Formats: sequence, structure tokens, C-alpha cells
Amino acid sequence: MKIFRQLICLIPLCSQLLGQTTASYTLKLSENTDLFKMDVLEQIYTLSADQYLKKWDTKGNLLFQFINNRDGKLSQIDVRNPLQILLFYSDQQRFITLDRTLTPLKEWQINQEEWGFIGCAATGKNDQIWLFDQFNYQLGSVSDEGKIERLKTDLIYCCPQPPDIMYMAQTESHLYLFDQNQGIIQCDLLGQFLLFIPLKEWQKVLTFGNTIWIIKNEKVVEISNGGQIRELGGLTDTNLIVGFNNKEILLNDGKSDQVIIIKR
Repeated sequence: MKIFRQLICLIPLCSQLLGQTTASYTLKLSENTDLFKMDVLEQIYTLSADQYLKKWDTKGNLLFQFINNRDGKLSQIDVRNPLQILLFYSDQQRFITLDRTLTPLKEWQINQEEWGFIGCAATGKNDQIWLFDQFNYQLGSVSDEGKIERLKTDLIYCCPQPPDIMYMAQTESHLYLFDQNQGIIQCDLLGQFLLFIPLKEWQKVLTFGNTIWIIKNEKVVEISNGGQIRELGGLTDTNLIVGFNNKEILLNDGKSDQVIIIKR
């Protein structure tokens, strides 16, 4: 009954979100969606409180699951490449890559003499993995075996204060580093600084393919593959948005296993 009441509350918000009546349907998962990711194949990933990573199809069927009882809490999941999913355990400074069935491919620990302390990571091209050294404010990359690919770039002077990077995402054209208190650092695919974007204090950063959505004060700001930034009009109640693709917006209130999917 509780979940049913939550669903009743969500349905009117679907039409409010786009400011008009719009088609929608409900996807029911078997657990709450505290963490929600969608890859370019529109497959959904959730992380449960007991650290089970689960993969679902677009009908809500559970496909695969993965659990790591050794390295503690999972800090970051990058599904940009659905054939090589990147997991990062910050406390242990350990990385694990998974195949499409969530079976481990490789794992390694960061050499802290080379890298200091990694605050976040992102999947790049050709099995490259971007790392941000939070101790030294430097960006670099390694292969999927932990070997250095690109030497570190110093980013300490790229924004008003030394950056505190909480999230990174790569598109086909750029790499973006997100500092919630200052803004966004845009780099090229060689890790060289290009631009500082003073967009800060957002609530969520969502990605799908080569597009990034930033949820900020009930507004949606889109960063396209080419780096163009625009505010998307006509959207309200944006705090419910947990994902998007080229055709649909996905909503969840963070309290139920119901995902409302509405046409864009």
C-alpha cells in the first residue's frame, strides 16, 4: 500500500515535469534505487544498501548481479562502456572492471607513490582510465591494468581555489571534472585544460552516452558532446529525474522501487 501511494503521487508529476500531458509507463524493480545508472544500451544499474550491484533490462527484469565483500563501500560506477564497467573503491584505492555479465575482468590497486590519493575516476577511450589525484590536484590516466598512459597535468590553478573533484565524465570530445563548490573544468582528450565553467551547487550530474545533464535548483542544464551548454526549458520537479536517454526521462522519488518513464 505504501508503494502504491508513492506511485499515485509520482504519476501527476510526470505531466508537471514537461508542463503538459505526456505518455508514461512504470518500470518496477525489486528494490529501491538509491543509485541509478543507465548505459547507451538503455540497461539499468542499481546499487543496494548491502553493496549488490544489479543490472536490469528495460522491462525491469534482473539480468546479472555482482557483490564484492572485500573492499568495502563502492565509491563510483562508470558504465560509459557497457562491455567494460569500471568500479572504484576509494577507501582501498582499488579498481575492478566487469564485463557485460558483471563478471570481473581485471582488478588492481593504485600505486600511491605515483598517484597520491585518487578522489575519482572515469572511463576514457581505448580502455584508458582517467584518475584525479586529490592530494596533488593532478589529472592523469592509466591503462586497464594500472600502467601509466598519460602523465599527470596540474589543475591547481584552473579554478579560483584548488579543485575538489567529486565526479568526472568523458564525452567523445571532452573530459569534464566537477567541483560542486566552484564549477566544472573542461579538458581535451589529452587531459589538457581548456575552460573553467562557473556552474556550481548542483544537485545531480547525470550522463547518457555523450550528453551530460546537470540538475540545479529545479533546472536542467545540458552539456552536449561538442561542449555546448544550454538550459532545457519546460521542465519542472526536476529533483525526481534519475536518468534519461534520447527518447525518455526516468523519474524516481528515492523511496520506492517504482521508476516512472515519460516520453521526452
